[in-house]
Amino acid sequence: MPRDARKDFMIMCDVLRRLAQLSGKCWRNKMDIDKSKLTQETKDNYESLTIHKYPMKAEDLERLIKQSPNGDCLRLDRFYLPPLDADKDFIPVLSLKCNFRNAPPKIGLRIGMFSYDSNKSLRVFGFRFESGIIDSNHDYCHGQFTKKLFEDELPGMPDRMPETYPCILTPAKCPVSLIFCMLISFYGKKIQNTSVFSDLNLDSRYKEPLEYLNYAQAWSRV
Repeated sequence: MPRDARKDFMIMCDVLRRLAQLSGKCWRNKMDIDKSKLTQETKDNYESLTIHKYPMKAEDLERLIKQSPNGDCLRLDRFYLPPLDADKDFIPVLSLKCNFRNAPPKIGLRIGMFSYDSNKSLRVFGFRFESGIIDSNHDYCHGQFTKKLFEDELPGMPDRMPETYPCILTPAKCPVSLIFCMLISFYGKKIQNTSVFSDLNLDSRYKEPLEYLNYAQAWSRV
């Protein structure tokens, strides 16, 4: 594996570890990343969803990282992201698949948005953030709606959803910066003030795409 790809993989794993710790703390303490209390609806939806999709723990993530044959591939699901501060009734759950043997490395992020209606029926829709497909019309890092979240079929998906367009360009140039774009899209600029990014060793190669989001000043302190 190329040296840059190995570095990308190691930093990605570090970000995921930090994110797992932050998310676990938020859900245990029933608060969002601003330390505001969760609504009762959020807590009820989380408890109902975890019965069917038991959350991945930090130790589960570590085991999967160690099981990667050459330290260059990772696949995970049931990774609960921190609670949202808006649209609070939706529970965001991440699945990830990456292969850093490729040149360039490939990564796919899928985030399911889960909620229950007044009849306790599950409602689901999803987003995907992906690196570009070489020599295709989508040869750039992008985000889209999706109905395909996990291997198992899920009830509650809309019958119809646009899955090809819009294909929204993201200012990402590598798998790590794509994860940053995903986090910012869900949590805004406030995510930079959390433990996910505190003392995280980043060089200009990772910071550059985030300057498009007016992050240059904020990231100069990292």
